[in-house]
Amino acid sequence: MKTSVILFEEVQRPQRVKNNWFYGASAVLFGLMLLWNFFSRKETIVFTGLLWAGFLIFIILQLFTSLGSQLVTQIREDGIYVRFPPYQFSFTRYSWDSIREIHIRKFDPLKEYGYGVRIGSKGRAYTVPGDTGIQLVFKDNTRLIISTKRPEEVMEVLRRLGLFR
Repeated sequence: MKTSVILFEEVQRPQRVKNNWFYGASAVLFGLMLLWNFFSRKETIVFTGLLWAGFLIFIILQLFTSLGSQLVTQIREDGIYVRFPPYQFSFTRYSWDSIREIHIRKFDPLKEYGYGVRIGSKGRAYTVPGDTGIQLVFKDNTRLIISTKRPEEVMEVLRRLGLFR
C-alpha cells in the first residue's frame, strides 16, 4: 500500500497536568483505606467493593493522564488524517473527495462540543483547549471540526493543494 506524503503535521497536548496529582493522590487514599479495611477486619462486602471500585477508577484515570492524550493532525496529498491517542489507535482519514468545504474558524469548544473526540449538535469534533479549528463540511452536509494552534500554516498548505482561497 502506498503511503501519501505528509505536507503538514501538528501534535497538540491538552493541558491537564493539574488533574494528574489528584488522580494519583486519590488512588493512594483509596489504597490506604483498603489496607486499613483489611487489617481492621471490619470489612463488609459492599464497602470493600466500593473501595476497590474507587481505587481502580483512579488508577485508570492516573494511567490515562500519565500516558498523555494528544491530538495528531496530518494534512496529506489524499486527505486530512486525525488521531487522538490513547483513545484512538489508528488515524481516521477524511479524503478530499468526501469534503465539500473547508474553513478555518473560531469556535467555543465548551459550548459547541467539549474537549476530546466528541459529537455535538453542530457535528463531530476533535478538540483540545483553544478556540480555532479546521471546519470540514462533507458532501452529505455533516460537519467536523479539528482544533489547530497553527491556522496560518494550515491555510498555506490548503492553498498549495488548491483547496482554500
